[in-house]
Amino acid sequence: MTSARIYALACISLAVLTACGKGEVTPAEHNGERPTAARPSSEQSFDEAAVATKEIHLTEEIVDPDANEPLASDDEDTIDVPAATPTDSITLANTQGEVTFRTMQTSSLRATDAQATLAEQVARHNREVRQGASSGSTETAGSASEPAPPDATASSSNAVPAAPSTPVAQDSKPSTPPPAPVDEKKILADPLGQWASSAVASSTYAQTTGEKAGYSAWQATGAPNVSRYSDDPAAWTTKSGDSKVPEWLEVKFGKPVYASGLRIRQSAAPGVISKLELRDADGAFHEMWSGTDTTPYEKNTIGWLIKEFPKTSFLVTGARITLETARVWGWNEIDAVQLVGEP
Repeated sequence: MTSARIYALACISLAVLTACGKGEVTPAEHNGERPTAARPSSEQSFDEAAVATKEIHLTEEIVDPDANEPLASDDEDTIDVPAATPTDSITLANTQGEVTFRTMQTSSLRATDAQATLAEQVARHNREVRQGASSGSTETAGSASEPAPPDATASSSNAVPAAPSTPVAQDSKPSTPPPAPVDEKKILADPLGQWASSAVASSTYAQTTGEKAGYSAWQATGAPNVSRYSDDPAAWTTKSGDSKVPEWLEVKFGKPVYASGLRIRQSAAPGVISKLELRDADGAFHEMWSGTDTTPYEKNTIGWLIKEFPKTSFLVTGARITLETARVWGWNEIDAVQLVGEP
């Protein structure tokens, strides 16, 4: 029997007993007949059906606070005690890297609130991870402080393991100062410098076969003519922006000299040059430098790769520049090449 039915019967019984006490209703005689005496005119008759209907209507307003819906007819007459919510079920404090959390639809208000709380914790954790990574203060694997050694005076039987010490936040490394600007006017006026007079390349983005087409190797000859850092057809660039194989640009100079330096003006995506070779009068190439370009180029600024070396013992007539274009995303463009040397 449900609690609603018990409540309704109890109300009916209470009303009947109260009426009996006032004389409005009398117990039935043994022969099943009611007394014939008339009721006082000042008292009203008792309608059991109406009382029962009213009481039942009131019980229907009682709802289950947990399910937030009216009690069903098959509800058990028990008290619904919410289950204890587990604490510390998820710990983000020692989690490395960002965490992905996806909410799920649920009819439980408690579950919805729990998901919202966890989502907020995950978002805060991810913000701290990103902030630490951007400032350079994120601890690398194995760099955390070791646990403090136990006290040497403590007894081995009573020694309490020392708690790991909290890693000390490291000051972010000072940013590399921007490179000193190259004095292009001085380079243009250098009496020992000469610009390439002809050029060929491993590939080109030129859309036509003309020697002087935009992006062709010829665009790397002569004095600089690209005014600002940009993708400009007045500079040479390779067919592919990020080639899996090395690309090269070979230039020649009109006057053979004993060289002491090479200057390369990169008008877009600098930093991919990996080797510099000088060509002698017999056509042989001599490697002067190779490796990774570590020049601190300023972002979105034309970059000069300037390499100086002891004066060569042979006359230089040309140079070959090798590029690893996949090192810097995008099309890497060269506007001009200058050889520094004396006859």
